[in-house]
This record gives sequence, structure tokens and C-alpha cells, in this order.
Amino acid sequence: MPIAPLTVHDSTQLLRRIALDVDPETGPLRELTMNGIQACQGVGGGTVRWTSTLVDDVPRLTVIDQGVGMSASDAVRYLGKIGLSGQLDTGLGANHGVGGRLSLLLASSSGVRYRTWTRPGRGAELALQTDTQTGQFGLALDDRGRAHSPLAWADAPDLIRQAGHGTEVMLLGRPDHPDTTRPADPDAAPGHIRRALNTRFAELPEGIEVEVDGPLEPDGLLARVDGARHHLNERAQQRGVVRLTHATLHWWLLEHQSPTTATPAPGHLAGGHVAALFQNELYDVQHARRGGFARMSQFGIRVAQDRVCVWVQPDAALVASSPSRSTLALRPDRPEDLWPGQAALPWPLWAAEFARRMPPALAQLALDADGDGESAQDLRRMAAKALQDDPGLGPVPRYEASGGHHEPSLGSLEPLDDPETFIPESAGVRGARQTLAMFGALLSDSDEGRAELRRLETVSRRQRPDGDATETPRAQPEAPERTPRRQRRGRATVHERDLPQPRWISVEDQTRPVGYLEDRVASYDLATNELTINADHRLYRALVRSLVSEHAGRRRSVVETLAGRIARREWYLHLAATILRSKQLATSAAWDSEAAASMHSPEALTGALAYNTAIHTRARRAMRSRLGAGDNANP
Repeated sequence: MPIAPLTVHDSTQLLRRIALDVDPETGPLRELTMNGIQACQGVGGGTVRWTSTLVDDVPRLTVIDQGVGMSASDAVRYLGKIGLSGQLDTGLGANHGVGGRLSLLLASSSGVRYRTWTRPGRGAELALQTDTQTGQFGLALDDRGRAHSPLAWADAPDLIRQAGHGTEVMLLGRPDHPDTTRPADPDAAPGHIRRALNTRFAELPEGIEVEVDGPLEPDGLLARVDGARHHLNERAQQRGVVRLTHATLHWWLLEHQSPTTATPAPGHLAGGHVAALFQNELYDVQHARRGGFARMSQFGIRVAQDRVCVWVQPDAALVASSPSRSTLALRPDRPEDLWPGQAALPWPLWAAEFARRMPPALAQLALDADGDGESAQDLRRMAAKALQDDPGLGPVPRYEASGGHHEPSLGSLEPLDDPETFIPESAGVRGARQTLAMFGALLSDSDEGRAELRRLETVSRRQRPDGDATETPRAQPEAPERTPRRQRRGRATVHERDLPQPRWISVEDQTRPVGYLEDRVASYDLATNELTINADHRLYRALVRSLVSEHAGRRRSVVETLAGRIARREWYLHLAATILRSKQLATSAAWDSEAAASMHSPEALTGALAYNTAIHTRARRAMRSRLGAGDNANP
């Protein structure tokens, strides 16, 4: 049956409503640059230049292109109608003939001046502006009702005269912001025009040059817009392409820069982002440092995010942009079996697929970031930091033999047992304890010996906050002032020198003789303070297998290496803490040297690791911080 087409009652009101999602700063830059590019493509190439023009002594942002130009009648037809584009393609993925008017209405309500020439001597001038009485936005008419007036060839800018044709568009701004060369935000960094264009356009068509004139640049020199891809290719250490389901993913790994020396490239898209790519333009750019951390993490990039750039290019037939060209969405006419009932791009699906098929260069980032802790010195440093102020190593009540009364609780400690002075055993404390064990009975035979015995007992229990054993039964007045501010009362301070020196051994690398520490976790040598750990133990291998299985969908070599590192770290951390705590307990009279040594025996250390949920929990958390949620992770 015949259909009567809908008509628009108030085109200006419709534009204002659609324009709600338009960026008033970048919208006009994108629209007018794209118009200039397409006009230049019509003549086989040319230049589009952003510059500044003085009107009424106020700088006005102006764009000039060497395109085909418009006749007076064409200019009236294209500028005066919404939804009419000069491009032949009128599908959902093509120009809508709306975006230009949307952005101009928003950013330059005081007027937009067009001057266009199709050939030397044939020029026309038109203007779009808002009627101050009715509020309507459209073509300005003269007293005779005409929307255009002729222009002489001498009025054409040099760039247009060089080509023999072209168009100039000038933004007159808003009443509250007439200088359109400056961003509305006074705190915005200089060079905003080139930066906006390089952030929006992935690359420019061959034969087209886009320039920003000197007055609009911080250094006053003419600058070229190359597009984001050109800049990333120059900075990339590695790059590649991965084909996903109904999309192509482009990735870059940028060169490493020290955070203290790295300087952002002015006028370019910053590294560390995820974006959608459509028709050589970038949509939905999310920077890792500005809210895009979660999306980057979904793609499996959880470390060195500021070095990785990811563009997802959906198959062109499946997506379309909004009228304002600000967002991408799935086309309603796509095949019914593709993401039914969904309008937004399927970011989680693409991210999960890429994470499973991550290129080796990006997967290696997790290992590079986890490189610390492989050497014995790094392990000790890591453990000292992790155990700092650990409540599990805090003070315990002084031991008193059972005899009808209770041992004092933590809240009733004597002044000598100030929790801030109870920290793990140092060399001085260990020496005092060993002297007591060997000569305690002999010292008790004389008054001087008994005095020395009391001093040694005090030293063996207590330590000054700076790590040296105190000479007197009570802390010196200045001691609390030297207590680190970050140390909380009742918590222990752990020094790297207090921790055992780790040594991993295995039959595989011939560092463990067959039969030594057989089915034992570790052995500890008090004299050398060395902790020898069995890397072949079934508990250790079980932990590694558990971590690997949770991330079975990732690159196996990376997951296995990372799981091994984390398992070693967590095992050492737990064993070192166990040894520190047992040394604290062994200072009491209830533990002789033989009994104290038994707490460090291979059997005791094996028992300490036989069941420990905390190790598995910390190890799983560490794996997820590097690789994201596991394949079998609980929601």
C-alpha cells in the first residue's frame, strides 16, 4: 500500500535532542575534517588545513580544503537539508548527512560561514546560524530571500587558489565563547586540535594531507596530522593482528619508558588504550589510566597496560555508527543468530577470545613483571616487605610455667614486654639466647653471673625498634620516637637480615641428591641461617598444577612459568614466617636447644605446609592479578 513519508515539525528541536551525545569540542573537528577529506577524494587528493582567521578582531577557527567545491545551488541543497549527503552510499554504515549540522549547532550557534569555489571565478558564500528570535537553526537569508551571494576569485584563500577549487568553513562560536581557536576548557593542554584529530582518525586516505596551521600549535609551526596508527607503528616494539569471531584485532606493544623519564607525545593518542575501529576512525577509546583498566584487564592485559594498545575492528556489515558519529552499535539487520537481543558491541566475548589466544609478546609481559623474586636476595626482600607488620608475627604473652595460675594475656603484659619491642630474632638476640643455653647454669653461681644472666634473658626476649639488642631491662626514653610511623602497636617489624637464605634444590637440575629430603618439604640450618627447599615435593607440584589448571586456556608455557614462580614465592614466605615465629617461641625456658631445633626439622616444616589454605588463596590471587580470572574461577 502507498506510504506517506513522515515530516519533521521542528528540525532544530530534533537536532538539539540528537546532539545530546555530541562532544562540542571534537565533534566539529571530526565532521569538518571528514567533509574536507571526502571533497579532496573527489578530485584525486589534496590538503585539508585548520587555521585561524580574524573576524571583528576575534580569532575564529577555520578549515580550508582543496576539494571539488560546491556550486551555489549544491551548497543550498546540501546545507539546507538534513539527511542529505554528497556521498553515493546511503546505507547505515555511510554518512548520514546529519552529523555536521549536529556538531555545528552545538559548537557554533552564532554562525558558520561557508565560502566555496568550484573553479576560478565561480564562488559562493553562505551561512548557517541561529535566529535570535525564533531559535531556529538554518541557512541565513538576505533581504531578497537568497541564501547565497557571489564571491570574487581574489577573495579565495591561497590554499584554494593553488588548487583552483575548494571550500572554506569558519566557526563563529557562541555568544559566551566567540574565540573558537581556544578550547572551552581553559585548563586544556595546548595543541588540542591536532591531538583530537590524531585521536579520532586511525589513518588518513592516500593522497590526502591534513594540517594544523602554526597559530594553533604550541610551537607556532605548521604541523601534520598523521593518524593514530602512524604514531603507534613508530613507537611499537612489536605489533600484530589477530582474527577474532566477526572482528579483527590490531595490537601494539610500545617500547618501555621509565615512569620518571617518559614524556607524553604532544598531539598524539597516548599509549595504553582499547578502542573500536570502524571506517578508519576510532570509537569508544578507553585509556587504562583513565577508567579503561577494567576493559584492558578483560583482554588479559593486567600488567604494563600503558605499553599496550588494542583496536578491535568489527566486520563492517555488522555495525553502524550513531548519527553523531560518537558511538558504534550492532546493526539491527545483522544475522539473527549473532548476539540476539544485544545492541552494544560484544566486548566481553572478544576480550575472552583474545585472552585465550594472546600473542607470545603480550603473554610474556606477565612473566617480565613477575621477574622480581627469582634470586635469593629478591625473595628475602619480598618476604620482608610482605611480612612487615604481619599480625601473625606480633607479640605473644611471656611464657610462665603452669602451676595453678593463668599465663598473662596480651592485655596484661608487663612493662618489659612492650609489644613494640617484641620483634623477630636478630643476630644480637640469637647470640644472647645461645649464651644462655651454654653458660646459663654456670652464671647462676655468683652475684655478677646472676646479674649478667638477667641481662641476657632480657636481651633474648626483647629488641630495640632499630634492630639492636638493648643493654638495659627497660627501653630507653627515645626508643618510641625511633619507632617507624607506619608500624602499628602490637605488630612486628621484619628485617631482611632476619629471614633465612633460600636455596631451592631438585633432582632434575642435579642440585638434590636422590634420597635427600625425600618427601620432605625443607630443611633449615640455624648456624648458616639457610633454608633448603625441595622443589620436587609433591605438595609443591600439586600447588603448581592447581594454578596451571585454573588458567588452562592461556598459553601453557607462560602459565607454567608464572605458576612456578608464584608457588616458590608463597612457599618461601610461609616457611620463613614459620621459622621466625618458632624462634620467638624458642626463647622461653620451656624450649631447650634440642626442642627448639625440632621445630625447624624437615618433618616439622613439612607439617607446616601439609595443609594451608592461605598459601593456595594467596597464590591464586597472585595468578589472577597477572592473568585475570581463571577459566574455572568462581564468579
